[in-house]
Amino acid sequence: MDFSSSYSLNSSVLGATLATRRPGLVRSLVLVGAVGIVEFPLHLQRDPKLLSEASPTAIRRKLEVLVADRSLVTDAWVREESMINSSPGAAESLRRIGEYLNDGLNGDLVGALLRGREPLPTLLVWGADDVWVPPEHGRATQVALPGTQFVLMERCGHAPYFEWPQRFVEIVGPFLRDGHIDLGADYVMSATGKEQHDVMSATAKEQP
Repeated sequence: MDFSSSYSLNSSVLGATLATRRPGLVRSLVLVGAVGIVEFPLHLQRDPKLLSEASPTAIRRKLEVLVADRSLVTDAWVREESMINSSPGAAESLRRIGEYLNDGLNGDLVGALLRGREPLPTLLVWGADDVWVPPEHGRATQVALPGTQFVLMERCGHAPYFEWPQRFVEIVGPFLRDGHIDLGADYVMSATGKEQHDVMSATAKEQP
């Protein structure tokens, strides 16, 4: 495996963990809306029961929080997600994930492990309108991983690869090929796909 690309909670339990436990398998790391690197703050925790609700109304409400553009939340998508979330065992699994986010995740953080291994090219991709895991959490993650590159995608929520797939590929593709992307000093990917500067640091400075 040349790279590990992980999303949200998977960033801790799969991508980052694999990079630390089997470093020879991972050449670079892409984390999207990642949790599990730094402490997950109390104000972001949610009632696990809300995650496990599977009615069409509840699913629509969750999807409208997931994305920045609510027009993407179609009846067909709501119906499909409701069917998936109503399948045997789904509600219990989602409830346990919610409980883990609140009560277990901060005991399994892998930021220190990532800092302790040999330098690994790492890219953080975040939606500027992410409500589930806001950009402030991304900034904290960047600071915790010196040398990490950070790209903020405007008009995107927690799933930028879904809302703007072409722009996402334009960011991640060169990074996976070269182990870095030419960001300049500060970088944000705008809604038109062009970079904007003087917004946030693209490369974290060494911690004191």
